[in-house]
Amino acid sequence: MRVLSNESNWSWLLAGFVLLLTIYRALVLFTLPGLSLHFDEAQYWLWAQDLQWGYYSKPPMLAFVIHCFTSVFGDSAAAVRSPALIFYPLTTWVIYLTAKRLSDSTKVASLAGFLFITMPGVSLSSMLITTDVVKFIWCSVSCLFFYQAVLNNRWRDWLLVGLFAGFGLLTKYTMGIFAVAAGLFLLIVPNFRHHLMNPKLWLAAGLSACIFLPNILWNAQQGWPSLRHTVELSGSGVEGIHPMMVLTFWGEQFGVFGLVSFPLFILFLLKAFPWRLDFESVRNIHRGFLWLFSATFLLVISLQALQGRVYANWAAPTYAMASIAVAWQFLKWKKTLLLALGLNLVLMFAIYHSDAILSIANPNAKKGPDLMKTLRGWDSFTCEVESARSDCDDCILLTDRRETAAQVLYLLRNSRPVLKFWNPDHSQNNHYEMVYSLKAPSDQTYLFIVEDKLTNKQRQAFDSVEPVSNLTREGKYGPIRHYQIYKVIGFRGYAPRSDGMNTKGKKQ
Repeated sequence: MRVLSNESNWSWLLAGFVLLLTIYRALVLFTLPGLSLHFDEAQYWLWAQDLQWGYYSKPPMLAFVIHCFTSVFGDSAAAVRSPALIFYPLTTWVIYLTAKRLSDSTKVASLAGFLFITMPGVSLSSMLITTDVVKFIWCSVSCLFFYQAVLNNRWRDWLLVGLFAGFGLLTKYTMGIFAVAAGLFLLIVPNFRHHLMNPKLWLAAGLSACIFLPNILWNAQQGWPSLRHTVELSGSGVEGIHPMMVLTFWGEQFGVFGLVSFPLFILFLLKAFPWRLDFESVRNIHRGFLWLFSATFLLVISLQALQGRVYANWAAPTYAMASIAVAWQFLKWKKTLLLALGLNLVLMFAIYHSDAILSIANPNAKKGPDLMKTLRGWDSFTCEVESARSDCDDCILLTDRRETAAQVLYLLRNSRPVLKFWNPDHSQNNHYEMVYSLKAPSDQTYLFIVEDKLTNKQRQAFDSVEPVSNLTREGKYGPIRHYQIYKVIGFRGYAPRSDGMNTKGKKQ
């Protein structure tokens, strides 16, 4: 501990830890046995094969990133997920710089970096490819340059805020909450209120808007699919106010930020409520900055949880600045911070090695939790589909499941299959309905991949239906799902239901 009495050694300790942790995560990632991409990840990979300014549910930044990495490292599951190995260490560095700028303490900055890089949400996301991987860095660097801009009023800082905030909007639409936090900060802190009339601020906002504009134009041309998806996803058909959804969402945040880190963060929010702070001191200005740029994300998503469904990771940008707040506010609570870091590392190890841990704990188990269930069994599934295709070279693949469509297009990528998606309602509720829908009647031959068996409506839509093969996707403890492949010829069109309802139970 004598080595750590010198603050300058903390930065070296953090750098060494991040390097070793990244090497460890790379080893885990590139040695995952027999696991495919999650179907959402497979969809992101598919987007990266056809770069556009937008996609059904997301802006284009993640597709651009995947395209760059897979162009260099190939299309394996590990290569598709590899951006996390670069982006999270970079984000940790940005958080370190921001914390150093606010606290003027290398120790606080380093502890903030430790808390961020080990938080359970980052540990899990490091094994996946999601928008969080990229969103964190744009949010963090936007916060850093925003603070420097309001403090120094330099053109460079304002333009960089606009640039990186624009990149954040091209990554995920929730980056718009950053503007809410920035506006509140300028309103609340008297010393910075004059920036509300600062032309540099509005030019930075204009730069962000210009960067984001191509996605808006793409959505307008496509009939606003991203807006429809966001509304439907957050609403989910839920009506009224639902406090339990908020409680559930907040409970999930323990698993995102940490079992100890999240309660410490809540304690910080209660102690440093900005409307109670005296902004005459620089320290209080910094505390207000951290409060607004962390709590605003959490509170906005919590309000959304009141009226619909949200996912635990939607408030992820909260924890970039929250890591700094916890490290700085509770620096003297050494044992508590060590406990937080220790539990984060234990959870990380449990996530990465869940199979081995469960096998050691109960080697003869025939059932139990399976964290990798959605990733298992796709290799054998692919072999069966390829075998069916070998006997029908000109067949088009057809499926009615988004999960199946994503995996087929990714796992059979080398043979470039043609795919159509069963869509009797002519809806656009996912990417495959939007792009791959089976529409016009034809004499074409299809290999129809379905779960269990074809419905009567599906059989009646074709002139000829012939079973080809059964296949089962096996998991850790046995079968996960059963599929059937049929050779179907002559699509007649979707027959309307006799009761006047569509296949989703709505009046036509």
